[in-house]
Amino acid sequence: MGSTTGRTVKVRFTSATSNSATLSVRANNSCGSSAFSTKTINVNLGCRTIGEEDETEAGIFSVYPNPAASNINVEFDALSGEQFNIRLIDMYGKLILEEKDLKGEGLMRNTINIENVTNGVYILLLERDGAIVKTQTVVIEKN
Repeated sequence: MGSTTGRTVKVRFTSATSNSATLSVRANNSCGSSAFSTKTINVNLGCRTIGEEDETEAGIFSVYPNPAASNINVEFDALSGEQFNIRLIDMYGKLILEEKDLKGEGLMRNTINIENVTNGVYILLLERDGAIVKTQTVVIEKN
């Protein structure tokens, strides 16, 4: 599911077993629900494009607060069966912290304790199934 506001929603469709699929949508708001609108989509089972992968990476990814002093909150979208790692590395590429084998479905929210990490600029990496999918610069600044 995508955003609950606006006029567009991106659907991540990765489990095709047939050369066609049926997509049904319905709009909901405070006045009620619309009728379902249905469309048949042609699926090319033997083809995957770079643009297709780029769209799936545009989901929710948030790191806060930034700068941080004691904890970093990391939020991201996950589909069932996906496995994630979160890594914090310094500017020399040294691994500082790691949260491994995170699994779930929907909005994932992880809090990482950084009380033992010194002040500085770091890179937070989000990996899905072993591949880096998001990066964020994080500043750790303690009083």
